[in-house]
Amino acid sequence: MDSQMQAAQRSRIREAASAFTTEVIDYLENVRKVHEQVIDTVNYR
Repeated sequence: MDSQMQAAQRSRIREAASAFTTEVIDYLENVRKVHEQVIDTVNYR
C-alpha cells in the first residue's frame, strides 16, 4: 500500500474512533451487561 493510502487510512481510523468517547464506551458496556444478564435469566428457566 502506498504512503498516501496509508495516511488516508490512518486518518479515517482516527476519525471513526473519535466517536467512541469514554461515555459512549461505558454506555455500550452497560447495555451489553444488561442484555447478557437478561439472556442468562431467560436461558436459566
